[in-house]
Amino acid sequence: MSGESSKRGSYERHAPDLPRRYSVFETSTGGKHVTLAAPALDAIGAEVGDEVTVRRNDAGDVVLEADPDDGRDEFVPASDLADWLGDDDE
Repeated sequence: MSGESSKRGSYERHAPDLPRRYSVFETSTGGKHVTLAAPALDAIGAEVGDEVTVRRNDAGDVVLEADPDDGRDEFVPASDLADWLGDDDE
């Protein structure tokens, strides 16, 4: 596991600037697409090969949820990602 943690999350050890925003792009079929970078994926514990679900919880909050193959059940309210992504008002 130490090999896994050394492979990902290096920004946590070195505290580089984090992304402030993600852009939404149009797909070739006219849909919408957004790519999340490592800080957001690490915040929800997502690994390569995991699926990420976007849903609403009982309180109505939008939640990003990693659906890993190992049976973990982790989720992070999208509003909690603000600390990882920065404040747009800066």
